[in-house]
Amino acid sequence: MNDDIYVTFNTQSSTQWDGLTHFGHAQYGFYNWAKPEDITGKPGTRNGIQVWAQSGIVGRGVLIDYWLWANNNSIHYSPGDRHEIQVSQLIAAAESQGTKFQVGDILIIRTGWIQYYLSLSQEQRNELARTDKSPTVVGLAQGEESLRFIWDNHFAAVASDAMAFEAYPPHPEKGFMHDTILALWGMPIGEFFYLEKLAEDCRKDGVYEFFFTSAPLNKLGGVASPPNALAIK
Repeated sequence: MNDDIYVTFNTQSSTQWDGLTHFGHAQYGFYNWAKPEDITGKPGTRNGIQVWAQSGIVGRGVLIDYWLWANNNSIHYSPGDRHEIQVSQLIAAAESQGTKFQVGDILIIRTGWIQYYLSLSQEQRNELARTDKSPTVVGLAQGEESLRFIWDNHFAAVASDAMAFEAYPPHPEKGFMHDTILALWGMPIGEFFYLEKLAEDCRKDGVYEFFFTSAPLNKLGGVASPPNALAIK
């Protein structure tokens, strides 16, 4: 007999926000100087997802349909391969949509990964989920240019339909940007967002901005959470 209790629930295996205890910085630790021993999951624990749940993540969302722009500009790639999205390409895609960024925007990038995943057979999905293999995934290119783009535009949060928002595996020299975005800036990172219907609607009316609202789980000390997100146009 089933009940309403989640005995095991991996909050990072589907649409999710990466919380502030998901990734620390090698030198500075977790966001706001939190140390591993401060993260207990008990009363008084630091940086848990419950803090975001208390106020929600709300603002002007902007969708950049990079997948559509790339295909319209003869940039062909498989979202299941490591493909780096360059800042210049992202800006060009935004301009092609007539999208202008504003302070506090929630940046959402469609890479085509969800569409790719839905096209796979169950056997291919099982292979992709193997824990003994490192996946290869499309995402924003690592490096200072990408970080400056996010910082200079004053985004409140970033997200995409891909596995890590940034290209994966990490760049061998430039590393991973999660440690800067999460641990230094305290900025939510959304992954595996289902954007297909939103992208279709945006294509139809040419409007790529919307009211975005998200209610993370009120889980004390939670590392991540389903976003429970809505885009309202």
